[in-house]
Amino acid sequence: MTEPFPEVSQDGLGLCTRAQASLELRPDAQSEFRHTQDFIQADGLSRLPQNQTSTPEDMMIAAITSDADTSGTERRY
Repeated sequence: MTEPFPEVSQDGLGLCTRAQASLELRPDAQSEFRHTQDFIQADGLSRLPQNQTSTPEDMMIAAITSDADTSGTERRY
């Protein structure tokens, strides 16, 4: 991994050149440290969809095949 992508495996912070993000806070905003235990319920919510079973009417089965015709445009069925 380090040989094909040396810039990814360097020490230190990286520099993103393909996207730009900004975070604008209100002038009166203050940062606040929170322990991870404060978010224990959020982890439970993320597991909720995994524990549910699907009924037949919730499922959809589809197949998509794709090929390029002689003009080079792609057709999907």
